[in-house]
Amino acid sequence: MLVVIDTLRADHLTPYGWPVPTSANLDVTLARRGVVVERAYSQAPWTVPSMVSLMAGRWPGEVMGRTIIQYGIPAGVPSLASTLQGLGYETAAFVGNPVLDPKVGFAAGFKQYYHPASGTATSTAVPSASSPSATATPRWEGADHLTRLAKQWLRARRADTPYFLYVHYVEPHDPYESPEVVSGRSPFFPDYRGEVNGTWPQGLLLGRIQLGDPASDLRHLRALYDSEIHTADRWLGALLNGFDAAAKARTLFVVTSDHGEELYDHGSWKHGRTMYEEQLRVPLVIRWDGQLPAGARVPGPVRLLDIAPTLVAAAGGTPPRAWQGEDLLPLLRGELRPRPRPPNYASHFLDGPRRPSALLGRWKLALFDRAARITPADAYASLLYKAEMARLPRIVLFDLSKDPRERHDLSAQHPDFVAGLGGIVQDHLGREVPGLRVLLTGVKAGVRVVAELRFRRPVRSWESCFLGPGDRVELDGDRLRLTLVGEALPKGVLLPEETEIVAVNVSTPAGVVVRLANGLPHRGGVVPAAGLRRDRWPAGGGARLLLWQPERPPQPAMESDPEAGKRLQSLGYAG
Repeated sequence: MLVVIDTLRADHLTPYGWPVPTSANLDVTLARRGVVVERAYSQAPWTVPSMVSLMAGRWPGEVMGRTIIQYGIPAGVPSLASTLQGLGYETAAFVGNPVLDPKVGFAAGFKQYYHPASGTATSTAVPSASSPSATATPRWEGADHLTRLAKQWLRARRADTPYFLYVHYVEPHDPYESPEVVSGRSPFFPDYRGEVNGTWPQGLLLGRIQLGDPASDLRHLRALYDSEIHTADRWLGALLNGFDAAAKARTLFVVTSDHGEELYDHGSWKHGRTMYEEQLRVPLVIRWDGQLPAGARVPGPVRLLDIAPTLVAAAGGTPPRAWQGEDLLPLLRGELRPRPRPPNYASHFLDGPRRPSALLGRWKLALFDRAARITPADAYASLLYKAEMARLPRIVLFDLSKDPRERHDLSAQHPDFVAGLGGIVQDHLGREVPGLRVLLTGVKAGVRVVAELRFRRPVRSWESCFLGPGDRVELDGDRLRLTLVGEALPKGVLLPEETEIVAVNVSTPAGVVVRLANGLPHRGGVVPAAGLRRDRWPAGGGARLLLWQPERPPQPAMESDPEAGKRLQSLGYAG
């Protein structure tokens, strides 16, 4: 059984050391009798791409389309449910989040898929660029109703058939209106005397609501969020109580989340906008009596895309070859020798500048492409863009073992980690976003490199690939002139349209080699297309201007769904 508790950051849970008693059922029934993964990560800080990754075992940017009206699991992509169904499992899902619509592939493989009705409800928790006025939004489904439906299904199913049950609670997603809250106060902070409530966190995000007493107001809002967690945990307990001791003993239970929630940890609210730990680090608790050690803790890091192959392996199946995660069972059982875990990559997949991150071991790099040429689509997107330009740095590097709250940027002290993790970012972006890359890498900090490229025909546009404040780009018809300042991060420009290079010249300084993606230096003249194409990041040393046309894997066709876009935008996801 898989339970996803929406918007649940790991560090506010009892099994992860949170001092507020938010999650006793998760702790006593599952964590103490199973395995707690201390560092598990989502591949995106909001629901749709994160759940694509979890359910399809794939990096979401390699499966989804390029805009929110093409976000989902395309037909024909092997999913967790369809794979288990092929192994003879009875499958059912009870989902409270309206964005996980069956129309965009999330019902694939489920014999029964319960999802909020397509009707609308009036809510004050919807985004607005001007005020918290009531607006029609997709309806949520509460954990109480989902729990009753799931328990009914469990009682009615055939006892001799293996099953896969997926329950997706919306709590603690905003608004923070737990039924446990009395007169706007959480039982975890009943003495609050301020004016702020939890009904419209979007107003905090947009700056429409100001904190009068920041210390007290923050404690109050975090207590309201904790009450939401407590509500979800109470219904998780009710769901688990539907299993008698014998059923618990033979059931594999997994509890996780799609993403976390920012509670002013880095100067803002909600989720979907940054790559900080509070939005990407999620819980992962797994109980399987007799198969996994009780009370064990695994450091990690692991990824949500590892869950699908793990569950299929537990069912005795072989994960589809297209899946990119790995079976965690040997790790959970303590059978693996200590070794570096695979890197995690995450991106926000929304509007505004690209902001990916790469995590390897204790080191985490987060980028924000401040040089991206952005025209916000509306007033709401414009507010978000201005706020993020004001608070998000271009490059940050954190040592999470010493700085888990991400307060101290070490990018200047550790250029090698910036370069290595930057290559992981470029590798993933190459498999998501088509186009020719012209990237400077391996050049000493502060050294200015001037290069000119000439193309067979005029080029209409270019995009930044994390250009710095001292970099300059001039595009004049069939000529592209770059002045780039050396630094650790691989950076440059992306040309979205197919084009042939007829000449490349680096005028200064000496020692910078124009190198093709196949590893060979450019000897002058027309650049052969075969030398540009490579499916993965062309790692290598030395000062080089790299010309790379990523070979993207075959992209499944995802049909556009304008209604899906409207649903997402009504819930605050600009894109």
